[in-house]
Amino acid sequence: MPKISIIVPVYNVEQYLQRCIDSILEQTFQDFEIILVDDGSSDNSSAICDEYAGKDGRIHVIHQENSGASAARNAGIVWANTNSDSEWIGFIDSDDWVHCQYLEALYNAVQNRDVLVSITEYERSNGENPEVDENALDPTLCSVEKYFIENNTNAIVPWGKIYAKSCFRETRFPVGKNCEDEFTTYKALFMKEQIAVIYAPLYVYFINKNSLSSGDWTPKRLDVIEAFEERIEYFDHLHINGMREYAVSSYIYRLQNFIKQIDKEQEHNYWRERKLLLKKLRTAIIKYRKEYPLQAHEWAYNIAFPRIMWLYWACKSHLTKK
Repeated sequence: MPKISIIVPVYNVEQYLQRCIDSILEQTFQDFEIILVDDGSSDNSSAICDEYAGKDGRIHVIHQENSGASAARNAGIVWANTNSDSEWIGFIDSDDWVHCQYLEALYNAVQNRDVLVSITEYERSNGENPEVDENALDPTLCSVEKYFIENNTNAIVPWGKIYAKSCFRETRFPVGKNCEDEFTTYKALFMKEQIAVIYAPLYVYFINKNSLSSGDWTPKRLDVIEAFEERIEYFDHLHINGMREYAVSSYIYRLQNFIKQIDKEQEHNYWRERKLLLKKLRTAIIKYRKEYPLQAHEWAYNIAFPRIMWLYWACKSHLTKK
């Protein structure tokens, strides 16, 4: 019985897939299975998956029509829950790779500890292996709330972690959404008050990806706003006040940041999207005005209510001169 099911969504990555699979097979911890979900690849990725499955009985392949990363991960989750007695689930993207002690460190971190998730740091790379301090492999118990706020990016991504299967008994990634991890990962993390963290970069994120860069804005990014709105409701329902305040702050910051990005956009006219974001920003500021007072967040008010803020600054300047 494998201890860990590793789910790898695969789509047109023939150039990188072997590196990813080999890095898993070369783990110091060998009690695992790999679930390769070929999401309708049009290159040689499908054949590579089948070739590896033919060589190693721990590798299972699912072939499906192209439906996106969420559907691929979900298919892997269903397969692991239905066909495997594994205790833990992990995700690795097919163009990334992992350090040889990745699974050993994550698995050791959850032993004899009341946690459902263990996390390792990651490093962005264009192909080089990061240096790993062997002394940094000992896990640290950390408040999930504290870790989520201080390490938001690492907390949100689905990879670089193993989860108890119970975390994904009902939770699934939303199909058809961009930034699907923003909708999902935090729900698994907050099933317990603590997580185990390994502060070493054992997961390698390949930066030469065909993904949305932080400098580009497209209407697809509106999915993130929906995810943030869901997150506020989630923490409100759980009565986690600190996280609700953080979620509100993140939501308002992202709204005003998107508006700024649209204002800088020269090639496209996103006035409809800007109008929607501005309406949401104004509504949020009014609704959460107690958590978001003017004195502490003038920059957001400037964008949401420019005419009112012009009067505010004029009066403030006049009083200052007196």
